[in-house]
Amino acid sequence: MKKLGVIEGFFGQPWGTEGRLGLFDFMKAHGLDFYFYAPKQDALLRTKWRDDWNADYLSHLRFLSENCRLRGLHFGVGLSPYSLGKRGGMEADLASLAVKVRQLHDIGIDILGLFFDDMHGHPDIAADQIRAVNSARDLDIKNIAFCPSYYTYDALLDRAFGQRPAHYLEDLGAGIPAGVDIIWTGPQVISTEISAEHLNEVAVSMKRPPFIWDNLFANDGPVLCKFLKLRPFAGRSNAALQASSGWGINPMNQIEMSKIVILASKKTAVDGMPPDEALIAAVRELTSAPLAERLIEHIPACMDLGLDKLTAEQKKEMVEKFRPYQDEVAAVEVIDWLEGKYHADLEIETDEA
Repeated sequence: MKKLGVIEGFFGQPWGTEGRLGLFDFMKAHGLDFYFYAPKQDALLRTKWRDDWNADYLSHLRFLSENCRLRGLHFGVGLSPYSLGKRGGMEADLASLAVKVRQLHDIGIDILGLFFDDMHGHPDIAADQIRAVNSARDLDIKNIAFCPSYYTYDALLDRAFGQRPAHYLEDLGAGIPAGVDIIWTGPQVISTEISAEHLNEVAVSMKRPPFIWDNLFANDGPVLCKFLKLRPFAGRSNAALQASSGWGINPMNQIEMSKIVILASKKTAVDGMPPDEALIAAVRELTSAPLAERLIEHIPACMDLGLDKLTAEQKKEMVEKFRPYQDEVAAVEVIDWLEGKYHADLEIETDEA
């Protein structure tokens, strides 16, 4: 069976240690496989990746690793070598990368993520990224998930980061060793559908099945944070899961709301339950009966209207409807969302920022 897991890879406030431990328990209980620590706000993994990692930071990563593994989950860390080779030169950056990879190996990781998302293109980008992957492989890192800078056919990336080089994906497929996973988000950055047919097509260029980073539920950034993506796992199927090398869900900023859609995704992709039915079943399984009915009633307001289209009076009425259930974290998340406490200022952070 293909692997289904979670990538904490969004902009905005990271979940926090207590929330992550609860997520690990949830993932173990529901048969998920892996977790990636890769919050965009952790600058030591992204814009400041060359900086030294002190003992407290390494202890934090080791704690997450130990608790993931204790629950039978595979633990990954996503490291983004921003501006690779642009500042001190390629050799110096590869040496810095080697230091970080060794430290991650020592604290105990099952998967190394080398994430080159949100980086500007240039003619030698494929060759440089292949060198980075191979340098990590030379350190005896067994499992690597590599995210290209152009991780979808979506022209949004070309507009944001410059036109991708010709044959970029094919060059990566030819140059990156066969045992390395290559990440893909589907036809778009946020794909309404990821079909088995699409993945089989991409696999020809990659020379391997894609590893999916699924942004269907992501609600970071100044626009998306106005919505709670309590939506079914539509446009996906068990056939698509089987056509991938793995499927990572990049969820919402709200961790309890995320558990609902993660479970709904598992019910659809693994168990074959219809998406709409799976979502309702997950809501009822993870919340009390009265809160479940409130959530189901307000899915259109959370998912389709969003904060900008809800009037002040409608928001107030919704807050009052959820207030009796504040002993459940899911209800608190809805109230906090309605009161504007979730926001993310960036939707794209680049290596030239």
